[in-house]
Amino acid sequence: MNIVNRVSKWLMPLAVLLCLASVPSQAASELALPPPAVKLSDNQVLKVYYFHGNARCTSCKLIEKYTKAAIEQGYQQSLQQGVVELQMVNLESKGNDHYIDDFQLITRSVVLAIEQNGKVVDYRRLDAVWQLFTDEQKFTNYIYREIGEITHKQVALLPAIESARHG
Repeated sequence: MNIVNRVSKWLMPLAVLLCLASVPSQAASELALPPPAVKLSDNQVLKVYYFHGNARCTSCKLIEKYTKAAIEQGYQQSLQQGVVELQMVNLESKGNDHYIDDFQLITRSVVLAIEQNGKVVDYRRLDAVWQLFTDEQKFTNYIYREIGEITHKQVALLPAIESARHG
């Protein structure tokens, strides 16, 4: 019994130390990205859609929750200014089936759309949300990266849009 007590004295602190040592490496595996600024022309809006149906599984609810959290936390001021809009759309509600063709939807999806004067000029369907919904930080980073890419593309097009207006 004496040997069991001695081993326990050494193993327990060692086990605790190993557990604590592994936590920082897991937490640092994906650092939080800051939300990129949304810079668009005056008549453009970034719409973030979450498309769902009547029946909603746990995964669907998490995707909606994480999408909503990422946008509301990262773009509070842009939401208030109307530069960013967040919409949850039930595809099974009357009149919403056009979104299936508009965004080539194949399942419940998150879509980023740049609208100009009420018309979609660019969009991205974020299919990887289905692989990332088990890790909120990776999910949020993915949404922020995609917002950065789609809005950066629009910023690059602004000089051409401006010269077409004035030329």
